[in-house]
Amino acid sequence: MVKNYFEYLKKKSSDYGLAFLKGQTINSATFDDANVEIPGRDGFLTMSNKRYKSANLVFKCNVYSKAGIQAVESKIANWLLSDVGWHNLTWSEDPGFTYIAKIDGGLNIERLGKTYGNVDISFLIQPNKFLNEGQSTIAIKNGQTLTNKGTLPAKPLIKITGSGDIKLTIGSVEFDLRKVDQGIILDCESQTATSLDGKRTQFDKLYSNFDAIPVGNNKISWTGSATVEITPRWAVIA
Repeated sequence: MVKNYFEYLKKKSSDYGLAFLKGQTINSATFDDANVEIPGRDGFLTMSNKRYKSANLVFKCNVYSKAGIQAVESKIANWLLSDVGWHNLTWSEDPGFTYIAKIDGGLNIERLGKTYGNVDISFLIQPNKFLNEGQSTIAIKNGQTLTNKGTLPAKPLIKITGSGDIKLTIGSVEFDLRKVDQGIILDCESQTATSLDGKRTQFDKLYSNFDAIPVGNNKISWTGSATVEITPRWAVIA
C-alpha cells in the first residue's frame, strides 16, 4: 500500500501506482530582489520588487503497473496534462495546506523494466500555500474579531448581502461600498467585484481599494444593514 501521495485534479498519485522515492528535495519560494553594483559605492545596493517568486515542487517517484510501464505512462500523462492551468495541489507529507500549482513541462518515465520505472513530476507553485482551515466560509457577527493565522496578509473572498451604503472595516482595512443592490462579492485575490450571482460586475459600487487582512487579530465591523461572510484564505510562504 502506498502511504505517501499527492492529490491533483481530484485524483491521487497512489491511484496510478506512484510511490515517493527517498531523498526528496523541497525548494521554498524566494524573495524577488537583485543586488546592484553602483560605481563609487562599496558592496551592493539591493533593489526589491516587493514580491515573492514562484517555486518548483518536484516529486521523485517510482511507478509500478502489472499492465506494463507503457500503459501506466499514458494514464499518468492523460491525468496530469489534461488541464495545464493552475489547480489545487495537496500532498500527504505537508498536511493541512493547499498549494496552487501547474505542471511544469512534460512527463518522462525512466523505464527500468517492463512493469516499473522512475519519474520526476515537476510542478510550478505559487509562492504562498493556504491553510486548509482558512478555506472555509465564516459567517461574521458585527464586532467579531477574526485572527489571521497565517504569516502573510490574507486576500479574502467577502460576500456581503444587503443594500444601500455599507462600510466594512477589517482591522485597519476599510471597504467603502455605495448604493449596493441586494449584495456584492469582493474577491481580494483576483480583485473583482461582482453581484451575488456572479453575473454582473459591481466595480461602480466600490469606492476603496482591494486590500489584505493583516496578520494577527482583526476586529470586523460594518455600518448599514447587511450580513457578511468571509472565506479568509490564510496563507504562509510555500
